[in-house]
Amino acid sequence: MSANCESDRDKDQEASLPANTDNDRIQETIGDFGKWHYNRSVFVSTITSEWDLVCSRQKLMDMSQVTLMIGVLLGNIFCGILADKHGRKNILMVCLLLQSVLGIFASITPYFPLFVFIRFCLALANGGTMVISFVMCMEVVGGKWRTIVSILYQVPFGFGYALLSGIAYLLRDWRNFHFAISLLSMLVPESPRWLLAIGRTKDAQKILIKAAKENNIKLINMDETFSKSVNRLTSRDNRKTINNEGVKEKELSNNYKLVRTVLSVFLVSNYGRKLTIIYAFLLTASCSFLILAFPKGAFSFDWPRIVLAGTGIIGISGFQVSIPAMYLFTGELFPTVLRNSGVGLAMMFSRLGSIIAPLLVSLQNVADFLPLLVMGIVAIIQAVLVLFLPETQGKKLPDTIEDLEI
Repeated sequence: MSANCESDRDKDQEASLPANTDNDRIQETIGDFGKWHYNRSVFVSTITSEWDLVCSRQKLMDMSQVTLMIGVLLGNIFCGILADKHGRKNILMVCLLLQSVLGIFASITPYFPLFVFIRFCLALANGGTMVISFVMCMEVVGGKWRTIVSILYQVPFGFGYALLSGIAYLLRDWRNFHFAISLLSMLVPESPRWLLAIGRTKDAQKILIKAAKENNIKLINMDETFSKSVNRLTSRDNRKTINNEGVKEKELSNNYKLVRTVLSVFLVSNYGRKLTIIYAFLLTASCSFLILAFPKGAFSFDWPRIVLAGTGIIGISGFQVSIPAMYLFTGELFPTVLRNSGVGLAMMFSRLGSIIAPLLVSLQNVADFLPLLVMGIVAIIQAVLVLFLPETQGKKLPDTIEDLEI
């Protein structure tokens, strides 16, 4: 849904303005005093059309997105700490309940400021769900399955986004859409590894026996038991309206996410966590610097820059493929008693990166080469820092801080 920044009653005022007045400024000025027109051929109502978040009010949408990211950031760390102290399932169920209740409230609120506040609270719960569900995926399986399941945790993200595109297209109204995706109902077992780490052996045994029965295998020991991992489908509102082409574009993007996950399983299983991550950072840095060697407009369609960007950022072995590996590597470095806190802290910094990213892009207003230069330097620094971390492939997950010192 798009707004043309032009009002009904003030169309005639454009003729009375000076001839040298910028057209975009004319339309925005006119629209500010009138009523907006939206293309409703695809969607009946969106957040943008509900509160006229266009032109001079676009900054309110930006504020909403920043508030959402801050909420996820804080939820990552605080819910992670709570989960280490009070159990994975307890905090996860609270987060899921809050997501459902707050999501429903957000779908019926008539005021934009209240909507932003509710979404901030919802983002807190969402951040907690992301951290805890991932850690539980790691802790309910052992051996080679830990690598596979922890990386396949990323698959529902792609399916979720694909499903959301279809739901949004069917419902056509943001309130109905928000209400529909808020009706969550999940049965989640506690993490057996966390229960064992704090001495609740009987509770852990009950969960593992139940998992063994569901999988039709005899329980021998914890490392041989394969339990269903918990995955949560997350969603974000689109800042810009999805049209027919937008839905197709998102479907292609989701298909790539599935491909990158499969590739990540292969790379991590054969080359380890460290090499996969280091290779991705160095590839990104190399392509960033190589792009700088080809000035804009030097070649037809800037094809060298496009090829290098595709190879380094979204290529078959690029940075995107290493994202699941980084999640897995981070979780394996922390002991069970601190795993949620550690993963939450790491995710918090990733959210900070998301918030800083637009500022990095804005550096091109100072000089075109600055964003790529900074990105390349940061990637090299990250690759060097990873060298000092221990390889975790094939090693048992540490349960206590003392295990890290062995």
